[in-house]
Amino acid sequence: MSSPQRRPVRDILADVNELSEAVLTRVRARGSRQEIETLVFEGIQVAAEGAAQLEFELESARSSRQDVDWIVEALTIVEQKLAFFQGCTMRRSAAQLGNEPRAEAHAVEAEELASRAPSMPGIFELVEAYKATEQLEQRILALRESDRSSNAPEPRILDLPRARVLTARRAIGAAVRAMDDEEDEGL
Repeated sequence: MSSPQRRPVRDILADVNELSEAVLTRVRARGSRQEIETLVFEGIQVAAEGAAQLEFELESARSSRQDVDWIVEALTIVEQKLAFFQGCTMRRSAAQLGNEPRAEAHAVEAEELASRAPSMPGIFELVEAYKATEQLEQRILALRESDRSSNAPEPRILDLPRARVLTARRAIGAAVRAMDDEEDEGL
């Protein structure tokens, strides 16, 4: 197995973070579907290439435990970003079979939860809102699964309702972290 093009780990992390933030920003701002899709597919490519490089570096690591830990941490982050980007897509046939109004309703519900998150009184309410967005995403996945035309691989396209749910969940997660940080500071 040959080594992928070598890029500094910090550059890989910066690129995937920048792309994921760009997707989140465009989804929140109701950017064009084509613009969001372009960013998502670029994110998939950059994250997949970064993960391949980090996996290669981890396999060939001969350095200190601290260096290996840094690679493992970076790989975990890149794989999470890759999962986010992949989560924003669906099989082309799933988009053509007509469950979009139901998926759209789930996205609207998730966005409403996210908009209320900053004013929620406690961590319990935020965690419940986060869990609710996870359930909404599962409902969209069930819709997409019911729309599968075959088991053969298909081109993937942007699943904007799911991207909106994932964005809402990230906003609620940020509110949970902020509240947790405030509690830590108060101790």
